[in-house]
Amino acid sequence: LPRHPIAAHDIDVFHTVATVRVDPACDFGYGEAARDLRFEADLDRLNFAEVTAGTPIATLGREFDAPLVVTNEAGEVVTDEYFEVTDSVVRFRRTMIPAMITLDEEVIRQDCVCYLMEPYPWQNDRGNPRQEPTV
Repeated sequence: LPRHPIAAHDIDVFHTVATVRVDPACDFGYGEAARDLRFEADLDRLNFAEVTAGTPIATLGREFDAPLVVTNEAGEVVTDEYFEVTDSVVRFRRTMIPAMITLDEEVIRQDCVCYLMEPYPWQNDRGNPRQEPTV
């Protein structure tokens, strides 16, 4: 890190707020028509990108109460804070930054689909909150 103060526009700090898993009872895949949950085939394109509310990530092949299980840092289930299902399409409920998205079904079963991040407020070297530059 440089010894001089870092300008607010030169650095972004993010923190993980949730982990996205697939319900163990849910049959899932990528683009297959006969699955309970069909993720977008190119889901990994969303890795480390700001994804706006309403962006679809999957389609339900049949009625399934909670195909995704999202837990916060305290281990609490918070799925409804991050995803919604409308007309069998699973969409982001709010703007988020997904990280470490995997398309590997075995990894998803053993760990997770991805993590969700959001900007983290940081302080400058004087202990003051980060200030956005004014124009």
